[in-house]
Amino acid sequence: MSTETPTKYWTDERLAHYQQLRDSGKTINEICSLMAITERQARYAGEIIRDRLRKSGALAVDSVSSQAQKLTHHLDQDGYSSEKVMTVKEGHDLDPKQLLTAHGFDAQKFTLTSATSNFWGENSKGEPLYQTKIKVAPVDTTLDDILAAVDKHYETQPDKKHVGLDQKLTDLQLLGNLVVPLFDLHFGISTYDSMRGYLSQIEDRLDECYHDVYILLGGDFFHSDFMSRSMTAKVAGTQLDHVNNQKALEDGARFFEELVDCAIEHTPRVHIYAIGGNHDFDKEYLWTYAMKQRYASCDSVDFHLTTDTRLAFRMDDVGVMVAHGDKAKRRLPMLFATEHPQLWGETQYHAIFTGHFHKEVTTDEDGCVLFQVGTPKPSDGYEKANGFTMARKKLTLFVFDDHKLTDEIYLENDVL
Repeated sequence: MSTETPTKYWTDERLAHYQQLRDSGKTINEICSLMAITERQARYAGEIIRDRLRKSGALAVDSVSSQAQKLTHHLDQDGYSSEKVMTVKEGHDLDPKQLLTAHGFDAQKFTLTSATSNFWGENSKGEPLYQTKIKVAPVDTTLDDILAAVDKHYETQPDKKHVGLDQKLTDLQLLGNLVVPLFDLHFGISTYDSMRGYLSQIEDRLDECYHDVYILLGGDFFHSDFMSRSMTAKVAGTQLDHVNNQKALEDGARFFEELVDCAIEHTPRVHIYAIGGNHDFDKEYLWTYAMKQRYASCDSVDFHLTTDTRLAFRMDDVGVMVAHGDKAKRRLPMLFATEHPQLWGETQYHAIFTGHFHKEVTTDEDGCVLFQVGTPKPSDGYEKANGFTMARKKLTLFVFDDHKLTDEIYLENDVL
């Protein structure tokens, strides 16, 4: 059995080949076929190239490839969506009618349902470029009308992304709810790069289109509760390994936004439940509040924040409680029943998600299944010194039908 360290797939040579194919006008599907890669790997290559361009300062308007500047339209279960790269002057403060026009839609025939923008780079004049993404719905036109029009259009212009779309929409009700517990990511120790492989695997699962997605921010999303120092949220805060807290915020936000954006694209409804941890109780609340404002215009996303140490909600006939795991852990099943008697009595299956201990443990007792999830974070200095390094570095996703758990999906980091 070989003990050689796996090599990284996206070498400089492969990236150059990828860019050459993009510049020649090849589609993503064509590149995937020519390079024998997945669509997710192709997207990741694009991210690597854009990151390098941003860092070098070369991502000016005349540096953005002709493919990236082209207006793109997509069809999903919610209707039409569109993407375009534009300057702030063109796209940052546009009203709905102007946004529709900029994306090539007739404002008399379509209405804007959501709009988001992501920083792309700068043009040659130093003006920020944004990639704007909008979703639109036709006025007085049903989704069946849209599908019929698209089916007719793609009889002569087939596109792999639209093959089986009708079946995908039919199956949407059958795939259940996907729960994504994000406990103890400790951004500051974790980085966007160290988490990118996990994010890619979650996105692959989201491509399957679940009925609803539940993202659980279970505390310690950030390593430190402070910006100017690395300490926990306790009154007499524990001194931690020093981390770059500014970068931690940037990496955490990038990871979260890409996850939510992907969920929005593939799922009718995204629910985000957030509690603080012993490392980041105040910071996580404030940061999640900012993320709530970030997605305020998106009707398919709802946020649930609390300054309590636990929360509970209903997911069809499943009752769910979320707690970080550092407080009242042994009493959580009875606290669930006592503090939420109506939810407890009206649901058939009771699940509690916790973290804090950085290792996976599942127990079934007192009318609940308790899922103590692990963490994918790299080991920090404290863990190395005390030997807390033997648990698997992984994330676990959970799939529920309307009344029970049906699947657990284990994600461990891949070499891309």
